[in-house]
Amino acid sequence: MKLSGYQLVFVFYIITSTLFAQDVTKPWFISFGTNAVNNPVGNQPSNFGRFQTWNLDGSSLRFSAGRLLTPDIIFESTFSLNSVVDMYPVPNEKVSYAALDGAFKYRFINETILDPFLQVGGGYTWVDQIGSGTINSGFGTNLWLTNSFGLQIQTSYKYGVMKYGISHWQHSASIIFKLGKKDSDNDGIIDENDNCPTDFGLIEFNGCPDTDGDGIIDSKDLCTKEAGPLETNGCPDTDGDGTPDKYDACPKIKGLLNNKGCPPKDTDNDGIIDKQDKCPKTPGVKENNGCPKMVLKKEKKDGN
Repeated sequence: MKLSGYQLVFVFYIITSTLFAQDVTKPWFISFGTNAVNNPVGNQPSNFGRFQTWNLDGSSLRFSAGRLLTPDIIFESTFSLNSVVDMYPVPNEKVSYAALDGAFKYRFINETILDPFLQVGGGYTWVDQIGSGTINSGFGTNLWLTNSFGLQIQTSYKYGVMKYGISHWQHSASIIFKLGKKDSDNDGIIDENDNCPTDFGLIEFNGCPDTDGDGIIDSKDLCTKEAGPLETNGCPDTDGDGTPDKYDACPKIKGLLNNKGCPPKDTDNDGIIDKQDKCPKTPGVKENNGCPKMVLKKEKKDGN
């Protein structure tokens, strides 16, 4: 069964939806891509229907640079180039398009691979060297493929506020990068503050990993893939005798640390361990050091 594009994106999200690093370590964003101008309409009545509906060619480009202001808000400046097809007075004549814009982006989710946002701002657009201010609003999302690299798609409506302004939609697709201090293992903790700079770790452990999630970092955990308590250095102890299962010869029977986790041997099962039993193979009593109780015949008073 073939998966559709939407299903593939969903599967990719499920597989890789672990939390990505907080952007406070990499607050700068830059992107490079392309853009399309859709449904441009001039404010002059004679301009209605003058331009081609979709405008996209090989020379179109988009460059942006932004910075994190808060964990949820980014300010971004964008420069874009394209061309639009003018149908009047000369049919199918390409004229230049250029825009310089600024926008505030509000992010709904900012620590996972899917990073949707709304944006609002303004700018200035030139069509065939005639410029006009615009009020812009739109939406989009980033799809982070790594902690520092991803894809961005977005759509904006740009309303021309001046007499000769051109109102239009602008759609874009770009690759986006996060920039900031060095974080070799991409765990969101910069190397200078990371106790394990080459191993992906957790903030609560200063960047060190805890593979089994038992609260003990791997470097101090004798069993990095099995959760266990601190008392047994991160190893499980099924019988609770203080001997980790991996070193316990009797992991399901409570025993002694100095006996490989096994209970003391009592060959005759008389309750007295062999080490203290003078008759280890014959059941006996404690009063007689593990040997059978001696029954003495009473002497008759009459001497018989």
